[in-house]
Amino acid sequence: KSCTGEQRWHCKECKTYFQRSYRYNARKQGIKDTIIEMTLNSSGVRDIGRVLKISKDTVVAVLKKNAQHEPLFHRQTRATTI
Repeated sequence: KSCTGEQRWHCKECKTYFQRSYRYNARKQGIKDTIIEMTLNSSGVRDIGRVLKISKDTVVAVLKKNAQHEPLFHRQTRATTI
């Protein structure tokens, strides 16, 4: 069980734990992809945080982590800002 009492499930293939429902919105499935998509559509960090009901610091952390792993992300954002 999690610290909030929710039952957790363990995937034997990827060895990751999941919950049926999350109280923390940033952990919900698809949020990271939505953050990146909204950024590519010229939404600001505070706007993304407000719309998705997550911290702006979380938005920045997701973008930084994605930028390290996705060189294409850098090219797309540069092309839209020029």
